[in-house]
Amino acid sequence: MLWATDIMAPMSKSLVLAVFLATTGAAYAQKPDLSFEVASIHLRTDDVSSFQMKHDPALVTWTGASLRMLFSFAFRDAWDVDGPSWMGPQCYDIVAKFPPGGTFDQVDRMVRNLLVSRWGLKYRTEQRSAPGFALVADEKTAASLQPADQEEGMSGTGSAPRGGSVEITVKGKLTLPDLAKYLAGELHRPVVDQTGIKGIYAFDLKWSQDDTLGGDPGLPNVLRDRFGLRLKSQNVPVEVI
Repeated sequence: MLWATDIMAPMSKSLVLAVFLATTGAAYAQKPDLSFEVASIHLRTDDVSSFQMKHDPALVTWTGASLRMLFSFAFRDAWDVDGPSWMGPQCYDIVAKFPPGGTFDQVDRMVRNLLVSRWGLKYRTEQRSAPGFALVADEKTAASLQPADQEEGMSGTGSAPRGGSVEITVKGKLTLPDLAKYLAGELHRPVVDQTGIKGIYAFDLKWSQDDTLGGDPGLPNVLRDRFGLRLKSQNVPVEVI
């Protein structure tokens, strides 16, 4: 990988990163196998008040990105990130070019290699258990799922009418393991797929979130009533990095 570094921050020690994520069958290699073709890194010395990321088929650009934000891209399933105190305040502008055949869907692997190559990130993995949910199916699930040809990430809208309840509508085409990842983000708890169902399916979800409850009580009900999918509260395996 080629580097064009405008300002290099002093990095006398390698980073040691602790990340908690739900186990989804994906393993993180200590030496990631996919790198940006070229990356330009500029250390910001001004007061950064906003962060922006954009991408096209050839490039991905971060403006005002802290190392903590980059870690979030490198470990997309992370529940918590722990590391040196300075990884939050220091911010960078980065322009990185995808390698031939590379796509934005692979950006997490490329960012991991960026962190290893540029900042000397080191990490190791071990298995632990943490409170979360298992996504399980019942007898009506197979008949309730609508097959789809290709994956399409969840997208939607939210509105907050009077009364403090947020109305949320989302749709997408996902495998069941990817649906579990989406649910984990909504519920702020690890979710693992234990349905055993293969394939890609269309999901169109609408529910009401009561802000006073601090969660999404309507979402589990929608999954149960429409698709026969249940969220079973239990300790689930997590991988500590």
